[in-house]
Amino acid sequence: MDVGSGGRYAIVNIHSKPQGSGTVGVSLAINIPVRLTINGTEQIKTGKITGIKLKEPLSSKQQNVTVSFENTGNYHYFVGLNASLNDKVGTVLARASIPQSFSVVIPRSTRDIEFSLRPGSGLEAGDYTVNATVSLEDGTVLDRKEVGFTIK
Repeated sequence: MDVGSGGRYAIVNIHSKPQGSGTVGVSLAINIPVRLTINGTEQIKTGKITGIKLKEPLSSKQQNVTVSFENTGNYHYFVGLNASLNDKVGTVLARASIPQSFSVVIPRSTRDIEFSLRPGSGLEAGDYTVNATVSLEDGTVLDRKEVGFTIK
């Protein structure tokens, strides 16, 4: 039987029979994630940033950012994110780092990573960029992307 390569994933749900009488009952439940590695197959760990969104309203004091990252490989992995806020000449005004232990991304799924960038002083009117890099636990860069915005 050919089961393919990489990994397979499931959620096992264990729950009790509802207790109580009438129209209201109580039931306990737990979901257990299961991650299986298919032995002897290649683990492909690839992915791409599918979007960077700055939450409105744009502020001179803090930028709230969501980076959407898609696992395009065949195996789960933990990702980390490093981001910077830069002015129009490339000077770094703020940094953010999300550690690799933050979340696992399974194949063909997208994970939204939210964070804030807070410059040391308020931003003046002008053009800026947010640069984001997503990497594996070993430091391998999976993707980089930037988005520009304007403070008026």
